[in-house]
Amino acid sequence: MRVVLDTNVLVAAHATVGLCHEVLVSVTKHHELVFFTGMLTELERVLREKVKMTPANAREVVDLLSVDSIPVEPEVLPPSVCRDPDDCVVLGTALAGRADLIVSGDEDLLTIGSFRGIPIISPRGCFERLRPSRGGAGQVAERRRTWGSGVRRNPNARVRERRRRAKRRG
Repeated sequence: MRVVLDTNVLVAAHATVGLCHEVLVSVTKHHELVFFTGMLTELERVLREKVKMTPANAREVVDLLSVDSIPVEPEVLPPSVCRDPDDCVVLGTALAGRADLIVSGDEDLLTIGSFRGIPIISPRGCFERLRPSRGGAGQVAERRRTWGSGVRRNPNARVRERRRRAKRRG
């Protein structure tokens, strides 16, 4: 399944280990992440400015997300498609990448419900949708027990963990 994760979901996934983080892990492990380069540029900026991640670690996050993902140029859509014209990029990315799902925490996108046959769901909805076929909450709880509290709250430690996993994949 091809999935577009809105920037707000990606930021939340790196700000703390929680639902958005689990969605990101599931999508990158079992599905194909579709993105627009501008979304990753925005992600890097927000991680540095709001999450207070070091520039090197923010760059590392973007690089790791880019490795196994599908970059696309979004289709240009008229601003009238949604309430917030900035959200047109997310919808255009999904169309260009032939995505099966858009995951967002943005109320303007969520109120649309679906766009040209592509469902738009919350991170919770995505987690629930992917959970039965991917092992679900049991694996999530197990990972949390083994990671320890240092990784939960430190976004820079999470980047180091991802780097280690990427090296193991080879």
